[in-house]
Amino acid sequence: MAPMDQNERSAKRQKLASDESSGLNDEAFFQARPDDTSTFNHEKESSAFNISSSPLTSSSALVPVPDDFILDISKYIPAGCVRMERQDCGISPELWASCDTWHAFAHPRDVFNTRDGPFIVNALQQKLFSSATLHNYIGIHYAGWVRMEFKARDQDCGQVRVYVLPDDIGRSVIEREEKSLRKALHSLLAQLDISKHTWIGERSRETPIMHIDSSLDLGIQDQPSLFYLFNTLPSPKPNLDVVTDRYANDAMYRILNSDIAGLKTQMYNYQRRSAALMLQRETNPAQIIDPRLRILVDQRGDAWYCDLDAGSCLRQPRTFEAPKGGICAETMGLGKTLICLALILATRDTSSQIPAEHSVGTIPVRPKTGSLLDMAADTIGRTGTPWKTELARMEADGSDFSKCREALKSHAGHYFLPSPAPRRESRKPRVIPPRKIWLTSATIVVVPTNLVQQWLHEIQKHTTGLKVLTMNDLSIPLPSSEDLAEYDILLFSKQRFEKEATLMAETSEDSRTRLARLEDDLLRDHAGLAIAPTVETYHSPLKNLHFKRLIVDEGHTFGNSSSSSRTEAVTVVEFLQLSARWIVSGTPTQGLYGAEVAIGHSESSSVSATPLEENDFDNSNLLTKAFPYLSDLSESDASPQTSKKREAMFFKQERKDLEKLGNIATVFLKARPWANSCDDKDHASWSQHVMQPRHGSKSRGNTDCLKATLEGMIIRHRPDDVLLDIALPPLHQTIVYLEGSIQNKLSLNTFSMMVTSNAVTSERRDADYFFHPRQRKALLQLVANLRQASFFWSGFESEHVRNTVEIAKKFLEEKKVPITLADEVLLDEAIKAGEAVLANEISQTICKYHEMPMYIQNEFADDVRKAWALDSQPLNPTLMGATMVHSAQKFVESQLWKEDPMDGLLQAGEESMKAAFEGISQPSNPPPKKKSTKNARKKAAEVAPTLAGGVSVGDALSPRRTRSGIVRQAPSSTPSSAVLESLTNTVTSNGIEATSSSSEHDLKAAETMQATPKMPSKPKSILKKSPKVTIAGKLDPSLPLTSTSIVSTASTKLSYLMDKVLLHQQDEKILVFYEADNVAYYIAQALECLGIKHLIYAKSLSSARRAQYVVTFNQSRVFRVLLMDVSQAAFGLDMSSASRVYFVNPVFSPQVEAQAVKRAHRIGQAKPVYVETLVLKGSIEEVIVERRKDMSTEEHNKCKSILDDQTMYDWIKNVRFQPIPEEEVSGPEQMAKLKTKQLVFGRGAGAKGDYDPDEDLVFGEGYAKAKEGKGKRRAAAKGKGKRTAAVAFAEGLSAEMPGSLQDADGNAASGMPLL
Repeated sequence: MAPMDQNERSAKRQKLASDESSGLNDEAFFQARPDDTSTFNHEKESSAFNISSSPLTSSSALVPVPDDFILDISKYIPAGCVRMERQDCGISPELWASCDTWHAFAHPRDVFNTRDGPFIVNALQQKLFSSATLHNYIGIHYAGWVRMEFKARDQDCGQVRVYVLPDDIGRSVIEREEKSLRKALHSLLAQLDISKHTWIGERSRETPIMHIDSSLDLGIQDQPSLFYLFNTLPSPKPNLDVVTDRYANDAMYRILNSDIAGLKTQMYNYQRRSAALMLQRETNPAQIIDPRLRILVDQRGDAWYCDLDAGSCLRQPRTFEAPKGGICAETMGLGKTLICLALILATRDTSSQIPAEHSVGTIPVRPKTGSLLDMAADTIGRTGTPWKTELARMEADGSDFSKCREALKSHAGHYFLPSPAPRRESRKPRVIPPRKIWLTSATIVVVPTNLVQQWLHEIQKHTTGLKVLTMNDLSIPLPSSEDLAEYDILLFSKQRFEKEATLMAETSEDSRTRLARLEDDLLRDHAGLAIAPTVETYHSPLKNLHFKRLIVDEGHTFGNSSSSSRTEAVTVVEFLQLSARWIVSGTPTQGLYGAEVAIGHSESSSVSATPLEENDFDNSNLLTKAFPYLSDLSESDASPQTSKKREAMFFKQERKDLEKLGNIATVFLKARPWANSCDDKDHASWSQHVMQPRHGSKSRGNTDCLKATLEGMIIRHRPDDVLLDIALPPLHQTIVYLEGSIQNKLSLNTFSMMVTSNAVTSERRDADYFFHPRQRKALLQLVANLRQASFFWSGFESEHVRNTVEIAKKFLEEKKVPITLADEVLLDEAIKAGEAVLANEISQTICKYHEMPMYIQNEFADDVRKAWALDSQPLNPTLMGATMVHSAQKFVESQLWKEDPMDGLLQAGEESMKAAFEGISQPSNPPPKKKSTKNARKKAAEVAPTLAGGVSVGDALSPRRTRSGIVRQAPSSTPSSAVLESLTNTVTSNGIEATSSSSEHDLKAAETMQATPKMPSKPKSILKKSPKVTIAGKLDPSLPLTSTSIVSTASTKLSYLMDKVLLHQQDEKILVFYEADNVAYYIAQALECLGIKHLIYAKSLSSARRAQYVVTFNQSRVFRVLLMDVSQAAFGLDMSSASRVYFVNPVFSPQVEAQAVKRAHRIGQAKPVYVETLVLKGSIEEVIVERRKDMSTEEHNKCKSILDDQTMYDWIKNVRFQPIPEEEVSGPEQMAKLKTKQLVFGRGAGAKGDYDPDEDLVFGEGYAKAKEGKGKRRAAAKGKGKRTAAVAFAEGLSAEMPGSLQDADGNAASGMPLL
């Protein structure tokens, strides 16, 4: 039979497309022309579509028609396949078998198709489109959105190949906005199998489907965690070629070569790369692929992009401009501050640029031709061309360019910010004129208040010539906009920065109130007059400037702000005009930190390695090391319930971290598409597209999207890349297990007695049981006190113990409540423990005086020993309190001018003990009566009842020595800021001032002097010298005083610390981390007795005072020890002058501990760092050390206290007793001996001089000048911002500083960049 000609073939295809009921005829047609179909080799033909052929084109090449696209299969994406089952379609075996090769689904436009290829007969096509699998897709097929072909693989199964027309092709001629069709395409894409094996037919029924959404695939490996992605982000690789601006390119070049004018410190290579990439992102932000797009490869090997949620396919990706800024997340201690300073210095002369959307109309139209000078100056200002350095260079040659300088200033760059659109329509809309915005080269830096002085110190150390304005005082107003534009850095404390939002809110509210009142008056007095009263509101000078960048140190707090809940800091950022925005934080969220932090915490009793070990960051074991519970061993040992619980907590923490990153991207960085408003018609939901399905039912994000988003936001080096540039000194971490003294054990047993007695007598039920929900507050206090008792405890009164013992005995004797034999044994053991405490003389002395007892070996007369002894026993060694020891030191030092300094020592001891006895005898003042209210009565009714067994949680405070020398019983509340401030100032001055004869007026005067730090007379001098103490004579070596020494204390940990501090304090500085203020007090007392000057960095101190202590500790040789609250150790502090670190007790959270260690082990540290964590054997601390090893990060984050962990909760609930020797033990043997006896006299510990709470403190230059300029600034505010009066603090900070600095121990520090 002769083959059909072209006309006959076209007629047949026309009939095929138009006659939907001619299935039999079509079958007969194809079957009747076997020689026609034989032209196709069914076994070798790969597709029914002839891709290599060119389709018919429209008659006019200039006007495209649908045929140009629908008939050209090369324009379609060969996306994937849909699997078909014959029994689901109701197709006969014969009809099914007719498609044993690929046959195309016919489209009405195929009548114009000239290429050869078999088509499915109408009957089969109808059956296929009627099946449940394909019936939704007939619309998109006839609309030309997809082309399909079918093949029966065997008698029961087949598959449909799907070709998708991309949305970016043929939009002008093919309608793509039909919502129903878009919904159908979305459904089809979700159903596709994009596997290459399925496409070529090499699959079986058991072969799993490979979806576009990989989260739907079966057997897929677990997706990498956010923590893993964060720690494996690619290190910065700046590219000079992509920066087209010549000035930015030159600045990048100078950064990469560390050849920046004004930078005194040589940067490490990784610091250069980070700073250069920051500049690159500011000047040439990359075009990033829309993170909603999934990058795929079609069956031809070409890339295509799918937005699965929108049901959209693209050949070319949709892109957005990356945010100008991001997060500098270099690991803590790697010099983020220096990186920022290098960026500021390198671009110091470059001004901000006019935003493109506001550039229209900025070129001036002059009524007549301007002078060349004016036009050149205007162009330089408008384009932000740097000119200051070049002009200064030419002026240095002796040339006069004053006219040029005046012209440049008068033609400063600016633009107009359009009026905001009215919120609602009004007949008399209030028209707000466009606001003039000036360009400036200034950078705003916002830091936590306690880091202001550290930033000033870093600026002084690393740079020269920068013009810095420090805004830390809340009462000082901002200078005018004109003045602000002249600075290089505007250094704000976070509180002062947020004050701008507060001022605007306050004045706005006042304005609305006054405006309403004026309008009422007008309506009353001038009815019908349309007079619009105006009321001035606060207008921040910051709103008139377009700043080059905003840098927020420790800016992870912006993660707490969302579009629906904005903080004051966000409010200020919203009204600022900024070219770039940066957050600087090594931990952008709580669960995101360097893996070396997770790996580097103390997990064994002996660790000697740096935390930046290269092999720690292999991708395969990164998570296992950071999260031990994820290892195979941990998983196999854990129960399924425990594993699921940990996994759930892991996902919950990861969700929180992602939410905070989303807030930063949306609210702070304004990153698109997340920050797009709903009006943009392209709003993307962070929770939907970035969060993974494991984070919520509505989350459909994928790993590629999350990874691309993180790479576009975060700048961070991998640790192994950092190791190529630096090698930190070794870090040696050790857990020291100490055997408690008998006094330590008696203290711990007192708590065990209280818990046991309460448990048995309450029958472990009802509201009088310690572990009842209503007793939560009491239980928390008990646990806090129990942890302190591992160091020392003096909070129980003898009456507390006696009452508990008597009630327990009575309970056993009466036997009114039946108890088990085990409980009876427990209660009997508790009674014995209580009786042992009551029978111990030293314990009773501690309960009476609340003093840290020390045994003092001496050669005093018996009457002198008895006068100074806490137990009134003339024994040698003599039991004295730490306060008494220091009083004796002061007395002897004051008597050195006498031939016999011991003259009057007996009377001094009697007076001191008399004052102490009077102090504990004074009744405490009753609290003021409060007015009874309904709510007060309701709260009183809800108060937890008295604990069963007459038990007490103990008093958490120790006595405070007042300046009158009286030791008073501690109050029953936590220490106030004033108390701790007083304590800190007292120990800082190395003496407890004021004798018992001091008047109340003198006391108030001393307190006033403390509240206002005394300023140095010369601002240039940063170290205030100590007043010389005049002592007429020295201690005669032949006197008995010279051999007087401290031999032991009641606290094992204190004795250990005293030995260690005295051993190392000459050559090294020491950090001691504590958790309870009470512990800091006892350590400070001991250091006073040893004559070692120290500082206490407590959370209750003012931010200014804490910042001053950091500067002092790092720069002064005088202060050797810093006692720091461990909760304050994670705020970017640089304490690299210290190389010995002691944790008084183990920190429950390893991350908090690691951050505390990084205060000392960081860039700038020149010595090996030794870290010791003290653990008392048999105490709760041993349980903490073991338990924290097995806990995941999420479990730690969940625990607000150790009671939230079930293991710790159960241990406290079933606490046991420490063994106490039954035989009598002498007093000195009950104490913890010092390895080396420490002399009491001759140290100068009690030296007297004029009292000055700021003795030897270091004052930052900015601190002094700010105080001096305070009055000037207030005057400037009254003068409404006159330029000459407003500028009160402009300084070239580094101009007066030496080229290199040394730390307190004389180590050169000029080349050591710090955080």
